[in-house]
Amino acid sequence: MDTKALREEFSKVQTEAQALISAAAVANRDLTAEEKEANDKRFARMDQIHNWFKESERFAKLALAAGTATLPTDPAGRDEYEAAEGAAKKFTKADGELDINAIRRGIQHFARTGDTRQLFTITSGTASGAFLPKQILQPITVRRLQNVWRGVLAAQGVDPMEIETVASFSIPVADDTANNGQTVSESASTSTSQDPSQTSIPIAPTLWDSEAFWYSNTMVMASSFDVVAYTLPMAQKRLQKAQESAWTANVIANGTVGVTAASATALTYAEVLNWEHSLAPAYRNDACFAISDSLYRVVRGITDTYGRPIFDQDPTNVFAGKIHGRPVIIGDYFQTMAANHVVGAFVSADAIKIVDVKDARLARYSNLPAYPDQVGFEMFQNGDFGFVTKGLSLLKTAAS
Repeated sequence: MDTKALREEFSKVQTEAQALISAAAVANRDLTAEEKEANDKRFARMDQIHNWFKESERFAKLALAAGTATLPTDPAGRDEYEAAEGAAKKFTKADGELDINAIRRGIQHFARTGDTRQLFTITSGTASGAFLPKQILQPITVRRLQNVWRGVLAAQGVDPMEIETVASFSIPVADDTANNGQTVSESASTSTSQDPSQTSIPIAPTLWDSEAFWYSNTMVMASSFDVVAYTLPMAQKRLQKAQESAWTANVIANGTVGVTAASATALTYAEVLNWEHSLAPAYRNDACFAISDSLYRVVRGITDTYGRPIFDQDPTNVFAGKIHGRPVIIGDYFQTMAANHVVGAFVSADAIKIVDVKDARLARYSNLPAYPDQVGFEMFQNGDFGFVTKGLSLLKTAAS
C-alpha cells in the first residue's frame, strides 16, 4: 500500500467533494441526483482510505508490542563519534536550543569529506544529502532581486506557511464581506443565518532545485574556503527565483485585470488611482505593488501640470520607494511596458499563500567521470504558491 499516494488521493477526493458542495451553496440550490451520487462515491472512497490507515496504525501498534517492528537507528558511527569528541560537538545547547554553529561545522565537514557522522540528520530522499535548518540559511548579500512574492509578504510582516509533509491539501478561503451582524429583540423567536462565500486554494508542494554547483577538490579542501557560506545563499536565491518565475506566470494567467491602460508605453495618474481602487478596501490595508522595473520607471516619470514628479515628492527629500504609502516590490518576471502586456499586480499580502516544506536539503555529488576530481552541491526544497483572486488586481497595457 503506497501511503503517500493514498494520502494524496484522499486530499484530492476531499477537495472535489468540498468544491461541489460549495458551488451548490453559492448557487443556493440542492445537489442534483448525479452530483449526490458522485459525492456518495467520494465519501465512500474517503471512508475506505481512512479505514486502511486505521488498520495500518493498529497493525503497527501490535507489531511494536510484539517486538517485531523495525525501529529507526542512528547513522553508523554516531555513538563512536560523540564518545570521541565529547559534549562540545552536541547540536543542542544547555537550554535545548539548536547550536547553529555546531550544525554549520557538521555541514561544512560533510561538504568537504562526504562524512555524515557529524550531521544532526541526513535525508534518504536526497541521495548523500543533509537537511538544512532554516536558521542556517541566513540572508547574505547575493546580487539578485528577491522573490517578488516573498518580498510582498516580508514588506507587510507576513511569514510563509511551513509544513512537515509534501502531501497535497487545500486552504479554505471564506469571503464574508457581504454579511453583517444585527440587533436582536430579546423576545426574538427566530434567527437569521448568513453563510460566507466559500472557496479554496489547492496546494501541491512541488520539488524545486537550485541546479548543481561544481568545485574542484583543491578548492573545497582549502582551509580558507567556506563552501557552505559561499554556496548556500546563491543556491537558495536560485531556487526562489525559479519559484518566482513559475508563480508570476500563474498570476498573469489566472489573476483578474483591474485596469487596462490606454497606452502601451505610458500611464496616467488617474489610471494608477483606478488600479489601486480596483482592489476592494478590505484588501488594501496590507497591499503592495508588485511590478516590473519598466513599469516602475514609467510610474516615477508621471508628472503634475508643472512637470514635477508626483510619486517622487517627499517633504523630507527622502525617496520612499512607495506609491501612496504602499511598498513597491520589483519583480523580474512581470512583462515589460509594451502592447498587451501584464506589467504588475496590486496585491494584498494576506491574499498570497506561500507554502514551504521544511527543511531544505543539500545534496553532495562526487566521483562522477564527467567531473573529475570535483565535488558538486545542489539544494532541494518542496513548496507551492496560491492566491485569493479577489485580493489581487493586475495592470495591463493597451493592445496596441
